[in-house]
Amino acid sequence: SRICAVVVELGAGAALPSLVAATLPDPPARVVVTDYPDDVILNNLKENVSRNLAALTDRDVVRVVGYEWGADVHDLL
Repeated sequence: SRICAVVVELGAGAALPSLVAATLPDPPARVVVTDYPDDVILNNLKENVSRNLAALTDRDVVRVVGYEWGADVHDLL
């Protein structure tokens, strides 16, 4: 049984908490990694996720999404 269905990390930086959650033996159904919607920042997050794909329990569980504080959260979930 899953502890949590969805994890959303706001302002992820390097995405360490998200990547740790995604490597659990019974990971969340989805892990959404967010930071400011800037290409450099989001590309860094995507690269960090890509570098850790081998350790992820389910490679399709992690999504990287640009998010600006105060914007609609509908697209995050």
